[in-house]
Amino acid sequence: MPDVSTPHASAGSAPAKARSPPSATATPPRRCQTTFSTPMAGPAPNGLPPHLDKWLVSLHSAFAADFLTLRADLDCAHQASLASERTAHAAEREELAQALSTAEAAAARNAQAAKWRLQALDLLAYEIHERHTAKARVQAWNAWRAHLARRWHDRFKEHIAAVHAEKQAKFRIVIAWRSVVRDRWRRAERAKMQADFDRQLADRVAEHTATVASLTQQLTEHADLLAALEQRHRDREDGIRMAFMRGLSALNLETMTVLQDPPPPHDRPESPRPASPMPATTAVPWASPPGSVHGAVPDPALAASTALRMSALVSPRDSRSRMLPWQEALDKELQQAVLAQRRSPSPDAAQHEQPRPARVVKAPPGVAQWG
Repeated sequence: MPDVSTPHASAGSAPAKARSPPSATATPPRRCQTTFSTPMAGPAPNGLPPHLDKWLVSLHSAFAADFLTLRADLDCAHQASLASERTAHAAEREELAQALSTAEAAAARNAQAAKWRLQALDLLAYEIHERHTAKARVQAWNAWRAHLARRWHDRFKEHIAAVHAEKQAKFRIVIAWRSVVRDRWRRAERAKMQADFDRQLADRVAEHTATVASLTQQLTEHADLLAALEQRHRDREDGIRMAFMRGLSALNLETMTVLQDPPPPHDRPESPRPASPMPATTAVPWASPPGSVHGAVPDPALAASTALRMSALVSPRDSRSRMLPWQEALDKELQQAVLAQRRSPSPDAAQHEQPRPARVVKAPPGVAQWG
């Protein structure tokens, strides 16, 4: 076994090969006398340093001392265990001896009763049989009671099931009867409501048909009346516009004549004038107010009022279908004045309507001459 305490422990190292076996003169180390076959290290090899040899010797001595201490401890432990086992064995022997003495005393006491053992066995068998019979009777009694309880429970369940089935059948019958009655009532009410609805619908249709017919007739009448009124209003507007234009033309001509011709002297007799180029049929009643001399200068306020009235009367095409109240009143007033003038012409107007000498009037640019 190589020495592991040196660095050269391998088999092929030079120091290991140089070691020699221990000599006879070397002092072997102390070996401890133990029962274990532990191989101890040999003496320190020769050629080692002195301090290492001393250290190895002291190590071997320490190992030997430890082994001795362990052996002493093991011996003490074995002796203590043997003493305790010896004490326990003695106590057990005493207990067994006491039990044996007790058994011997009991056997002595029961020696006389041993001869009555057969009778005791017979009595014991009879007692066991009686107990078994009583137990069987009790079990049979309990089984009969359990069977009776089960039968009563089954009968009660059957009764409860029958009552429940009867209640369910009655409930279903009542529900079915209610559904049938409800369906019949609903059908009857639906038929009644449908008949009432049809009757009311026919009445309403007849009423609405009559109302629509009457409204259609009224609408037709109103449309015809409106068309007649529109035509009348259109004709009236055309007449008024033409009359207004003729009046304005005559007024413009008279105004231009008065402004261009110098007034005649008062001491010179008035020379006859040529007839006016405008025919008498074109004269308008409001061109020369009643009581005034034809051809004289008209009143500017009266001419402006007449022009404003005529401009108010002439309305656009889109609004002529409806006239304002003051326009209607003015229209009526003008119509009444025209009718009165036509029915009763004044003598001055008739006198002034006689033909006058023609006068050359040069119209300004932008003013058309009426022939």
